[in-house]
Amino acid sequence: HLPHGGGGGCFVSEGGAALGVADGVGEWGWRFGVNPRDFAAELMDGVRSAVEQPRAAGGADAGLEAVGERARAALSAGFEGVRAYGAAAALVATLDAGKAELGVACLGDSGLRLLRRSSASDKEGCPAQFQVVGRTAEQQHAFDQPFQLSRIPQPRDFARLRAQGKHALVQAAKRSGGRVSDAPGSADVYSFGVEPG
Repeated sequence: HLPHGGGGGCFVSEGGAALGVADGVGEWGWRFGVNPRDFAAELMDGVRSAVEQPRAAGGADAGLEAVGERARAALSAGFEGVRAYGAAAALVATLDAGKAELGVACLGDSGLRLLRRSSASDKEGCPAQFQVVGRTAEQQHAFDQPFQLSRIPQPRDFARLRAQGKHALVQAAKRSGGRVSDAPGSADVYSFGVEPG
């Protein structure tokens, strides 16, 4: 997790073959009194558990050959277990070292850039250190409205939340009309070739 606090969550799996980041929506904190990090951290904890479960043991990606689809399956498995309220953009990357492929599932305005050392020169003729050889794209419904996973309280939760003083959260949930968040299946999937070094 991020040691300095903030509204995000992240992980690097045992052995470094997968990583993820979730950017929690800070508005949930100042507007509703909900720590945005709780949702993001719980999401990434679930994703980490999914990627660290052996494929042969029926992990989230069992039977999936495409490395990008494995990343999306892990995102979906992680989201299914979230109980905290909140919202986040998320990115999950999984490495298939045998195929030299990096699979990425990206939902929202988080992004990934794949860099390689370069022998090329920049505009001024100086040797360039790295060049971007792959990138993800942002997903937006409209300007400043990125795709995001969210968990919104349901009517059965309202009495408990009111007792906790979270009246603004209850009112916002009522106004949402049961709107469903973007789903992990909406994440864009990428596959990038990787090289040693």
